[in-house]
Amino acid sequence: MINFPVYVQLFGKNIHPHVFFETLAYFVAARIYSVERRKLDNNYEITFIQKISIIYGMIFGAFIFAILISYLQNPIENIYATEKNPLYMLTVGKTIVGGIFGAILGIEITKKIVHVDVSTGDAFVLPIIIGMMIGRLGCFLTGLSDGTVGNPTKSIFGIDFGDGITRHPTQLYEIAFFIVILALYVKFNKEIKKNFPNGFLFKTLIVLYFMFRFVIDYIKPYSKFYFGLNSIQVICLITIVYYGYSIFKAINPKIKR
Repeated sequence: MINFPVYVQLFGKNIHPHVFFETLAYFVAARIYSVERRKLDNNYEITFIQKISIIYGMIFGAFIFAILISYLQNPIENIYATEKNPLYMLTVGKTIVGGIFGAILGIEITKKIVHVDVSTGDAFVLPIIIGMMIGRLGCFLTGLSDGTVGNPTKSIFGIDFGDGITRHPTQLYEIAFFIVILALYVKFNKEIKKNFPNGFLFKTLIVLYFMFRFVIDYIKPYSKFYFGLNSIQVICLITIVYYGYSIFKAINPKIKR
């Protein structure tokens, strides 16, 4: 039996798994992005000011929506708590779906402001895949306190996170999902980049991941406050429809041929 949380031993120190793997995920993803960004075959120039503006827009959007979507998981309870303590909103945690949605929104709004009309999203695909796998490992090793475990289950996949109840290890399901996506990326990314415009791979990844999250959240202990859905699922639906239509428009000319 695993004793959660599983601390990482480094230089004689016990490091919390969430802190260690989240930091590692950001570092590795950033390094991969710097390599992928240089590979992009784009015949355009983006000024330094435009780049910095887009980065800040991404960070700001990700921060706001990562907290907001988490806050909206239990809106009545959280609003009541916020009335007592205005800073409570900053303590409710963050969700990666909200972070991704906010980052996309922040980037798109900033690009409009600084007059950048090209897509550079494909450079984020591999960093997201690898970063998510590393980060979710940290979520798994943290155990119950991370808040990402699934509902109780008697299936063979159930894991006891320390309280005697076997639950769906949804973090491991997510890692398995990204392993499959990585295999597909390695096999098909060159062909897709050759036949479709920049941004197609990124939009496809986001749609696939948000479809996965929409389904997997049904076996998570989140309040279904919005007509049987939670706030994460609502954001997933909005993004799937928006990017799904964009993907359809990109594919449609190929089908007609």
